[in-house]
Amino acid sequence: MSSRRLRCSHLALGLAVLGGCDGLFAINEPTTASGDSGTDASVDASGEAQSAGDAADVVDVADAESRCSQQDGCTTFPQSGCPANENCQVTTTSGGTGCGPLGLVGLWQNCQSVFQCGKGAECIGLACKPFCCAASDCTGGAHATCEYGVAGGVPIPGLLVCSAGCDLMAPSAICGPNVTCMPAPLDGKGMDHGDCYGGAGQGIGPGACVGKMNSPPPCAPGYYCMANGDCAKWCRLTHAEDCTLPQTCTGFGQYPPTIGGVGYGVCM
Repeated sequence: MSSRRLRCSHLALGLAVLGGCDGLFAINEPTTASGDSGTDASVDASGEAQSAGDAADVVDVADAESRCSQQDGCTTFPQSGCPANENCQVTTTSGGTGCGPLGLVGLWQNCQSVFQCGKGAECIGLACKPFCCAASDCTGGAHATCEYGVAGGVPIPGLLVCSAGCDLMAPSAICGPNVTCMPAPLDGKGMDHGDCYGGAGQGIGPGACVGKMNSPPPCAPGYYCMANGDCAKWCRLTHAEDCTLPQTCTGFGQYPPTIGGVGYGVCM
């Protein structure tokens, strides 16, 4: 199988992917019907991006195995068709592949460019994530999955990467420095998972993310940027000990982020 050199079109795809995952952060703050903070909340699981541009999301897919087909050019997983010092990456939104420079950034570490990740990984959501074909290929934390990337709401053929399966409350157990853990896919089916996203800020508490969006995440790892500008700590709905009194763990309504059967909210 002959390899193709990286084409300029990959630069456009790379920018789209690096700007992505906005849809995974589109959670409304807990509100009652009157609009006040409370436990009777709602969640926006529509996946609508919060920022303009050609942002691409990483979306969970249960049948990833059926989407792994023979790729033209080089092969992303398992890696083949490129020299040892190059990385096979998806180069076009139609799923074309090509060989590109091999980076030194490790898995789940913060990256800024498609050329910074090591062999067999791609920079998506500002974190290096390994290519995969099935969930069994993913060796991150619990509930790690094999996902596909989408651009403009359309799946990119062959762009399948592992989610980290990280802990919302303890991102550093898997995610690298300046990388946080966020829930996905938030589709209301109760089978979410945690994934690493880079560019995390340092905000904690009231007003720490006023005027900022969640891509890249402005709050410190383990915290979520609320619509009122507060960086609120993630917590488990059934574990009062996760919050410091007088705060309690407040849910996101009928469809809270749910990982491994456990619903998550924020300390308020």
